[in-house]
Amino acid sequence: MKTFPFILFMFLALISCDKHSGHSKMVKGYWGHNTSASSVSPELKALLGHVKKNMTYKICLANYMVKEHPGIENELRAAINIWGHYIGRKINISMTKLDLPETELTGPHPGKNFYYPLCPPGTDLVVARLAPSDASEVGQTVLRYDNKKFSRALFLRQPHKDQNGWLTLSEALNKELTEDEIIEIYKKRDQTIYIKENKLLTMQTILHEMGHVWGLCDQYRLDTESGTNCDPNFASINEEGHIILHDEATMAATHWHPNLYLSDDDIEGIRQLAERDSFVHDWKKEVREIPVNEISGPPPIAFVHIKKSSYDGHLFTIDMMLVTHAPIKVKMRFWNTVKNAWINFENSFSIPDSAEIFSFHYSLRMDRDYPFSKVELTYEVNETGAKDDSRVIKVENILRVPVDTDEHQQENE
Repeated sequence: MKTFPFILFMFLALISCDKHSGHSKMVKGYWGHNTSASSVSPELKALLGHVKKNMTYKICLANYMVKEHPGIENELRAAINIWGHYIGRKINISMTKLDLPETELTGPHPGKNFYYPLCPPGTDLVVARLAPSDASEVGQTVLRYDNKKFSRALFLRQPHKDQNGWLTLSEALNKELTEDEIIEIYKKRDQTIYIKENKLLTMQTILHEMGHVWGLCDQYRLDTESGTNCDPNFASINEEGHIILHDEATMAATHWHPNLYLSDDDIEGIRQLAERDSFVHDWKKEVREIPVNEISGPPPIAFVHIKKSSYDGHLFTIDMMLVTHAPIKVKMRFWNTVKNAWINFENSFSIPDSAEIFSFHYSLRMDRDYPFSKVELTYEVNETGAKDDSRVIKVENILRVPVDTDEHQQENE
């Protein structure tokens, strides 16, 4: 992710971003509020935290976003109100869809004098798309101040050459979802999606960007002198006085296995925001009684997917994706078409610790040409006392030509 410093000319601009990460790691972290949360007047709707009960939040959405991303309207609504759920707020939202142009602007102020004249007066948020870029940012929000009026835009970036595009939550789960259904999924806090097509989940990036619109800061180190856009007066500080960040939060970078829930630190951050006197307005300040479901812990072997496998008579190769939370070992056996039987192979390999691997390559050279047509890989926890059958996953794949198989996600029996 990247943020740009405040720039003072005729206007004040702040950009916050969602960055794509190939993987993530757990770091002790808590919460933080964006520096704009202290500088923006509570009388304006520049932040969702300042929207009062009787107000309607007005979104201007590009038609091509609706056409190319099925279900994105409900994702936008849910992304606002899943944050609101944990502080007892339901934001009224109206949405106008227009034929907005696609922007080629890649500078620090996309949307300035570009979208707002095309949208209805009083628009609070413009949602559109930015041109492809080699930068790691996949989403941006812009907060602009001009002539005593705030305006904000939220952008998803068009995919670059190394990314296959976007996947909406409806597409990922293969069913249409209402705003309320999406919110219920995120309230349960028991799902993780594993995306094998090298695509990014629109919902996760929109949820991150809406966190900025509420008033939260990025939970990762920025490429700036300060390294953060968190307000040190409203953030978790360690003993050395440094802001503590949390790589696993929704307000951190996105990746190919996003959790369909807000982390404990995300929820703490929005609740701390709602409890600030300048953000209470006509809502309740007491939000701690709102229940929060416990996060369902991941299984030891969470996800396995064979991307490609091949066997030319001498060399067996396999490319796999996997997410594990324990040491595992992988055993192989091959189907012999002449003997019409499985042949157990003595060779196996181990992964010593937790792993989040998008592309894991393994090769095995045979001493001669065997009539193998299929391979079966068995993944099991490699630790003492692991007797539970649910800790074993078997994946069968055809050889001779590279093929894709369906994903195999563990389900406890």
